[in-house]
Amino acid sequence: MALLEAALATLRTDEVGIRLHGLKPLAPLLATEGCIGAVAASVLGQGAKPVRAILFNKSAETNWSLAWHQDRTICVRERREAPGFGPWTVKGGMLHVAPPFELLSKMVP
Repeated sequence: MALLEAALATLRTDEVGIRLHGLKPLAPLLATEGCIGAVAASVLGQGAKPVRAILFNKSAETNWSLAWHQDRTICVRERREAPGFGPWTVKGGMLHVAPPFELLSKMVP
C-alpha cells in the first residue's frame, strides 16, 4: 500500500474521479512482475494489461451512490477504424472507444 500511496501522492485531491494514465510511478506496480500486475498475470497470463483505471476520491464526508451501469469503453493510444469499434470519445484528455462485445467478454472488470 505504501508504494501505491506514493505513486498516487501527486494527484489532485479536489476531483471526484481521476483517470490514471501516464503515471510513471505506477508502471512498476502494474507490470506483470509488480505487486498489482502479478496478481492479474497469475490468473490471466503474462499478456494481461490494464486498459483503464479510475481513482475515485470517496470518504465518509464525500460519498455518493451510483446506479448500476456498464462502463464499456477502453482507453487507446490512437484512433484506428476497425469493424465493431465505436463510438469514439475523449475522456480526461484520453481517447476511448467501445470495443465489440466479443472482446469485452474476454476482459476482467
